Amino acid sequence: GSRHRAGAPQQPPVDMMGDLLPMVADHNPCSNLTESERKVVEACLLKVEAEAGKRRHEFLSTWTFFIGVVNALGIAWFFGAYPQHFWILYTLELLVLFPIRWHIQVRAAPLSQKFYWLDFCWFANFCGFLILGLLFFAGLENKYIEPHTRRLFFGVCWGIATGPLLSAVGLLANALVFHDPNNTVSTFIHLFPSLAMYTVRWHSSAVHQAWPMIFHLDYLNEIDLTWDIYVPSALLYLAWLGPYTAWLLFSGLQLPGHGHDTIFHATMRGPLGDSLAKYILRRSASDHKRRARQNDFSMSDVGVYMLFHACLVAIALFLALPCFRYIHFHGAMNLGMTLLTIYNGASRYSYFMLKSYGKAIRSMLDDCRMRESFSKP
Repeated sequence: GSRHRAGAPQQPPVDMMGDLLPMVADHNPCSNLTESERKVVEACLLKVEAEAGKRRHEFLSTWTFFIGVVNALGIAWFFGAYPQHFWILYTLELLVLFPIRWHIQVRAAPLSQKFYWLDFCWFANFCGFLILGLLFFAGLENKYIEPHTRRLFFGVCWGIATGPLLSAVGLLANALVFHDPNNTVSTFIHLFPSLAMYTVRWHSSAVHQAWPMIFHLDYLNEIDLTWDIYVPSALLYLAWLGPYTAWLLFSGLQLPGHGHDTIFHATMRGPLGDSLAKYILRRSASDHKRRARQNDFSMSDVGVYMLFHACLVAIALFLALPCFRYIHFHGAMNLGMTLLTIYNGASRYSYFMLKSYGKAIRSMLDDCRMRESFSKP
């Protein structure tokens, strides 16, 4: 019987290939293109190359992707294999990623992003890093820290890490984009603190045994959810909220005019800003688009934004309470947010590979049609 499947294309004999080559050459689609059509094709190619240039500008390369994947796999392995030392990995990642992010933000165009570091999520990570540093050097030099102070440090770190920061992973649609340090750092500052606190809380014996001079943790069974976690965390947030709001009102609002962006302006230009303008500020879509385009926001916009921010944090802090009480709840929250970042990252790569180039070409062709329609009498 024949070895070919029914309906499968038959390969022509070798001696016929020579006869087919001229036919293929005659049917070369490029040979029949007019000069105007060639220009369109070349313009499409330039558009594709420009889109590829955007990806390179976003740090997409073989090495950045490789390093990002290795880093993610290493973190997952270390989290499972050495939970008692995970706080060290948090510190090392912070010391590497933060300078990279600062380098990028300072050089961002058209607006520098260095004032992003004043936002609460950055402030919270700096506080956590400072607390770890105090505990480390106190243990290294055998200096005494009051048990009440240690308990306060833990409660604040727990409340902020497993409340507002962990919730922000979903609210801000953080994405695990392996090659992109901007997305990597954004995911890090929101997700990593909760992972670190998970190891300290649920592997407390191993953590204390490995680092007895740094982590005492003999107070965990005495933690009061309200007075040791929620209230101190809320007070830390208020300590940031007041000065930041004042700075934003009297200085930050004018920064885009001086070449600097803020998280407030970036948020108000985005989907959340659209919703606040429509449902709370009762502003028309055209008016808000004009304000977003010109970064022309008012003090009332700042007031609404900061009030909305405070309400979200107050609600998110409640999530920290069941996270402390139930290991499965905390584990499910960490897992769910981690999977969400992976899904969001996969969506980005799907867009890069399947949609971005076609979208760029269609946009160019639409512009061409529009110019042609205007040029016709």
